[in-house]
Amino acid sequence: MKSADIEGIYKNIRYRIIHSGNEVYLLDLDSPFLFFIFPFLSGIFTRKVRIIDSQIASQLAVPEEVKEKQKANLKMPYKSILAVLIIFLIPIYRKIAFQFHLSVGIEYLAFALLFLLILLMRILISKNAKKKLQEKVSLESLGYKKIKVKPESFKYKFLITIFYCFLLTMVYISLLAQIKSSQSAFFLVFIIVIFFLSFLNVVSATDSTGKSKIKRI
Repeated sequence: MKSADIEGIYKNIRYRIIHSGNEVYLLDLDSPFLFFIFPFLSGIFTRKVRIIDSQIASQLAVPEEVKEKQKANLKMPYKSILAVLIIFLIPIYRKIAFQFHLSVGIEYLAFALLFLLILLMRILISKNAKKKLQEKVSLESLGYKKIKVKPESFKYKFLITIFYCFLLTMVYISLLAQIKSSQSAFFLVFIIVIFFLSFLNVVSATDSTGKSKIKRI
């Protein structure tokens, strides 16, 4: 296996640039559809990458000053703030449900709309990223190879996978509990888990840069 450096594309979460020796590749994180749903599985299966010119790659890469700002932003306690906000959402939702006497049918409708909204947002983000890239690069004109990307840390990938599967299980359990008991508290858990699941999906998709190894197939 060859060592490689994976870097992001400026204002584009869908694609990555892979530098390996004198070769430069363009990796689509959302293709095929399996990786759109489970982006952290990209290090397990063979990936199809486009061969791209190094000069074009340098134009697409994230500027150094932006990288420094991104590193500074990572130090901010976003996750802690998010957790606190969600804690405050619990009594707010219960108050609304009690005051307006939300029926089970309305809660199911809210769940369906929420799920569709999250899915639609994820699809739009992906399509918009591809559209922006195609304004600069003609993907159809690029040759391709098949490679296998080995992540720098399998431990990190394993933990993310376990947490992701745990959230999927929580979604399933919460939905069953809501159907069986018709209590809004279970629906609240469902909403929170769905939110974290979608959040993790985007975060794990954007957290695929750094040192790695690749193997040609």
